[in-house]
Amino acid sequence: RKNSNSFEFDFLDHDHKKKIITIKKGNWLINYPLIVPSGYTLKANKDVKLTLSKDGLILLRGPIELVGTKDNLITINAKDGGKGIVVLNANGLSKIENVLFENLSFPYEKAWGITSSVTFYQSPVNISNVRFSSNNSEDALNIIRSKFDIKDSYFDNIKSDAIDIDFGEGTLINLKFNDIGNDAIDISGTDIFLEN
Repeated sequence: RKNSNSFEFDFLDHDHKKKIITIKKGNWLINYPLIVPSGYTLKANKDVKLTLSKDGLILLRGPIELVGTKDNLITINAKDGGKGIVVLNANGLSKIENVLFENLSFPYEKAWGITSSVTFYQSPVNISNVRFSSNNSEDALNIIRSKFDIKDSYFDNIKSDAIDIDFGEGTLINLKFNDIGNDAIDISGTDIFLEN
């Protein structure tokens, strides 16, 4: 129920006409919740490193596009209690390529909380060449009531479940799992195609 506050973060460029918010190149610290305006897309390209600290988390009601390169990954990590990313009821397709998610935990604030470090709820997403490492939540990635394609990605040192999908539809192709605390893949009510 909180209002958006993206204007408080000086490393964000706003294009209100196109409803796009772009993360500038550089290393940036988020130590309290970043709430993106409803319907806006949050974008980042290579040369971006985000550190979520203390109460830092990212909440969107629109797509997220994180597109690094194989030689220059976008990095999102956490320290000192930093949380994760939540995408709710996005009005478009999210795209995550060549990204490292590291040391993330689950977003919560007072009486509100979820179980995974990266969540897509009723928000379609394509993920490729992404690594989830040293996760500290019940699920590293949780997809709920959404279409998805996840390929060429790696999950390692995950506290509990690596991927948890509820009532989704999509594909998992060319994935690797190492040192998973509970389930590598946990699905319910989902139409899914798996390969390699």
